[in-house]
Amino acid sequence: MEEHSTDVSFSGILKTGVVLLVVAVVVHLLMWLLFDFFNAQETRVDPKPSPMFQKDQTPPEPRLQTSPPQDLQSFRASEKENLESYGWVNPEKGIVRIPISEAIKLVIEREKASVTELPESKEQK
Repeated sequence: MEEHSTDVSFSGILKTGVVLLVVAVVVHLLMWLLFDFFNAQETRVDPKPSPMFQKDQTPPEPRLQTSPPQDLQSFRASEKENLESYGWVNPEKGIVRIPISEAIKLVIEREKASVTELPESKEQK
């Protein structure tokens, strides 16, 4: 029977493994440096983004409604507040707003006063 020798050089395998490990580390370091270089070059060359693409900027009027039911509810609430409260419309001209119920009462009182004054003024003539 023939004998086959299976001598394995463990030192050769170990040396090859160390060389591969060193090469892998060097390649990773070089890739890291290369990506840093590319990133710096892109930042230097890349133009400033257009204001249209900034996320914090609100678009010009008119804007689309994001929640129409809520917008309608807040609009109706502000209109109701205007109809039911006192406030200045134009302070320079002395124009104020009064609650709608008070305005109706004033109109009714003025109409009553003008109706009662009309017959008297006819009798005086």
